[in-house]
Amino acid sequence: MKTHYKALLLVLLFSTSCEKIEIKHDLVGSWKLFGQGGGITGGGCGATFNYLILKKNYDFNFVKNDTIIEHGTYSIGKSHNQGCCPYEINLKTYFPPNYLITTYAIQFITNDSLALNETNVSDGCAYYFVRQ
Repeated sequence: MKTHYKALLLVLLFSTSCEKIEIKHDLVGSWKLFGQGGGITGGGCGATFNYLILKKNYDFNFVKNDTIIEHGTYSIGKSHNQGCCPYEINLKTYFPPNYLITTYAIQFITNDSLALNETNVSDGCAYYFVRQ
């Protein structure tokens, strides 16, 4: 009986870890900003970047005109709101002497486009990207 429990535990561990690897693999790369929404007016939050680059080593860059304007690390996990978006991404940026962590719900629109919707504010921003 213990063998069955051990086998079941291993299957559960591998199945949950594969989900995180899969979503991370799908997100890694360069994403070009093509639109935004949300905010108080619904017209977006005035993005200061053109590209979001997510690297395999969990680093990210916001880039504008080939210049890195913000960088940090990211993590991916299950969303607290399982509605439309089962996963979320946390972008952790270092602003001395503190860190700023912004959480976005991850919504794939197609295989090559996605939306990141800010989750920790009531009038959150939404950013729309296409894969480059």
